[in-house]
Amino acid sequence: MNQNKTQNQKALNKNEEIVLRRWQNDRFEWTPENTQKIISVIQALDKKVNEMYDAVVKTKNFLESDVIPNNRAKEDYSIEATMTYERYDDAIPTADAKMLERLYDATNWKIMPAVYASDGRMESREQQLYLGLNWNIELFDRPELANIKIPYYVHALFVDSCTYTLNDMLYMDPDDFCIGIEVRFDGEKIL
Repeated sequence: MNQNKTQNQKALNKNEEIVLRRWQNDRFEWTPENTQKIISVIQALDKKVNEMYDAVVKTKNFLESDVIPNNRAKEDYSIEATMTYERYDDAIPTADAKMLERLYDATNWKIMPAVYASDGRMESREQQLYLGLNWNIELFDRPELANIKIPYYVHALFVDSCTYTLNDMLYMDPDDFCIGIEVRFDGEKIL
């Protein structure tokens, strides 16, 4: 019985946090300065996710090259690149320690789009990073952002997770987003 009560309380707390995040986003001031900062962060993160894609292409090309003698990796490999926010121990305006811990869990396991390649197959940059469209919807459905390409990564971080607000984005440094690559051969992690 206590376990159910604890789980219900956690769900309630999470729902309250989501409502709070949405309320804060609704009251965000789209001043010219704030808008320019949002645009610069979005563009920097777009550049990072494109670097993540390029890193997977480079790794894939290496694994499939003849540089490695008797290269068996060509037969059964997979590559996954993800990006995480590594400033999770340093709170910013609307994210206290509890929220940052939740963000760290979310960015590592739940919401972060990734780039994949396996056995010579890899979907296009457009399909993997943008899922076929510009994600300037919901929070980012603004005339000021109409010509800004918003990757799914940004949409997932600020809309789907309801963890960070637009105000938080004003304080983010894109250099705190780190790319990680995992290579598996025959299902076993090798890098």
